[in-house]
Amino acid sequence: MLPSRMKIAWLCIYNQVLGLGWLYVFCFIIASLVLQGFNSFHQTWENLGSLVWMLQVINMFDIIHAAAGWWPADPAIPLLQRLWCKCGHRAEIFITITLVGSRISQRWVFGPMVLCWAMADISRYQLYFLRTLDLTPPAWLQYLRYSDFLLQYPLLIFAEGTFVLAALPLLSSLSPYGFFLSYAPFALAAQVYEWAVFSPAFMALYKLRQRRLGHTQTQTQTQTQTQTQ
Repeated sequence: MLPSRMKIAWLCIYNQVLGLGWLYVFCFIIASLVLQGFNSFHQTWENLGSLVWMLQVINMFDIIHAAAGWWPADPAIPLLQRLWCKCGHRAEIFITITLVGSRISQRWVFGPMVLCWAMADISRYQLYFLRTLDLTPPAWLQYLRYSDFLLQYPLLIFAEGTFVLAALPLLSSLSPYGFFLSYAPFALAAQVYEWAVFSPAFMALYKLRQRRLGHTQTQTQTQTQTQTQ
């Protein structure tokens, strides 16, 4: 086991590298959209692919963090489900990227998907950073963290689904035995699963949002009352 200070230092560096990395990705894509319009999506992977790959590799350290017991307990969401949402789901997409990404790197389907990933992670890792230091995150950051899914999650479902649909013919062509003996059925099955669980998962996130933001509002009111007494 790492000494406490080394563990805190590592997690702070880990969260800041991912948080700032995804913030750069987000700002780059938004700036490109403003300057070049939706055509900029065709260059998203060529411009940002190496950085996104690096961020994904770093993200996989969370499997070690969870196994080491460094993740705080959350009775609302089981550990394996949290691991799938934070590491496994996106790692599965990267299998498709590894197999055929270079053949569709100039298609627009990369742009919306990478933008949705960035939307989820720019607030996530800053919140984790502050909690690692045992600091109370500002209300605006907690609001952003527990509200971004209202827009990001539906967009992500469509963006990843579109990407996989565009990749299916290429995945199928990699196997001399056709579609069913290639990676294509697995990629498709993963997307069908994500669409099937979207509604209950969205409602679970909404309830979590109400609970977390309600708790934050109560804390803020208590602090305000204490200061005025």
